[in-house]
Amino acid sequence: MSSDRTAHHAAELVTPAGRRVWRLSWLPDRLLTYNEAITGMVLAEMVTARPIRPGYTAHVAGWAAELGLTSSDAAHRITHTSRDGDHS
Repeated sequence: MSSDRTAHHAAELVTPAGRRVWRLSWLPDRLLTYNEAITGMVLAEMVTARPIRPGYTAHVAGWAAELGLTSSDAAHRITHTSRDGDHS
């Protein structure tokens, strides 16, 4: 899964048990569902579209919470992780 608004991406993987999961470039230590991967990509698009558009701050917080993160933690990970998953 890729975007024309951010360099981040999500990749589909198959676990040894045959389960389909997703991994975000900015959250490489977590295996996610398809819906969580979409949420993560939306978050990456919104955070990289600095500044975050007026009225979207609450949405960003909600999307981050869906991934078990705060909005500031998600923003930090998105802006400090390369598209290959390396932390800077």
